[in-house]
Amino acid sequence: MSKPKNIVVLALLTAVSLILFAVELQIPPITPIPHIKIGLANTVTLFILYKKGFGGADAVFVVIARVLLASLVTGSLFSLLFSFSGGIVAVLVMTSLKKLFPPPVTSVAGALAHNLMQVAVAVFIYGGFGVLIYLPALVLGGIIAGLLTGFTMTIILSRL
Repeated sequence: MSKPKNIVVLALLTAVSLILFAVELQIPPITPIPHIKIGLANTVTLFILYKKGFGGADAVFVVIARVLLASLVTGSLFSLLFSFSGGIVAVLVMTSLKKLFPPPVTSVAGALAHNLMQVAVAVFIYGGFGVLIYLPALVLGGIIAGLLTGFTMTIILSRL
């Protein structure tokens, strides 16, 4: 793919991931634990990683752009630190696993890496280990969300 065409496609994929992020914000919480989400925007990251013509650097670019734009749109700059750190670690883990595993496994690993990094940031910011009480729920949520987005991407890729 030519460089200008690649830039346009990545911009469009960033827009799609932002739309999925906005849609997910409208879904009422499904658990009493705050901030557990499905991770709909992760389907775009998986698409980039598994579709020929793209690479890990493209996925990192889209994740960074999505996190920055979402933080600007929602006005939540404090959450930028959590989203950015979790997103970058997740995409790096998924990039390293994509050649070894199918999308559901890669997605679960990315979701778990995202959640664990966010817990690490919370421990650092709040200076205590009290947030670790959420860890079992975040691990379970990461597994479920990762499987949902991973199987969704498997279906999408099989139809392209």
